[in-house]
Amino acid sequence: MATLSNLAYVYRSQGNNTEAIAYFKRASEIEQEYLPVKKKYYFMANIAEAYKNMGRIDTAIEHLARADSILKNIENPDDEDLLIWIDVAKTQADIYNELGNTGKAYTKYLEALTLSRKTGYPEKEGRVVAALGTMLMKTGDLVQARYYLDEGRRIAE
Repeated sequence: MATLSNLAYVYRSQGNNTEAIAYFKRASEIEQEYLPVKKKYYFMANIAEAYKNMGRIDTAIEHLARADSILKNIENPDDEDLLIWIDVAKTQADIYNELGNTGKAYTKYLEALTLSRKTGYPEKEGRVVAALGTMLMKTGDLVQARYYLDEGRRIAE
């Protein structure tokens, strides 16, 4: 399963998203069949990223929403759950931002920010505040944009 996931990452990094999706789906099937702890949302998030790269935004949003729903129903999420959840929320925010829906993007960025602060992984938090600050700058909310961009700089330092 790990080998299939690694191959999927390689294909996705090479821009071969169709192959990446096929490998992620196969790895998910194996996980569902053989492992006692199943994290289907992990594969949904990665498949969504590949669909996003292919420009199939509706399909990406659908996969992200399904992953998000599963994650929100985990009673006691572990670190791995939270890290994936951050990526799901940030990817959703990025998509909504690209589509011009800054209201939804803002909500999802704040969700990702809250989760990243909960985990204590500054690299995740830094990526989120930078994206949030950049979006706010483009919308003209320069006071909030500066706050988040300064926060991103502080985290990077």
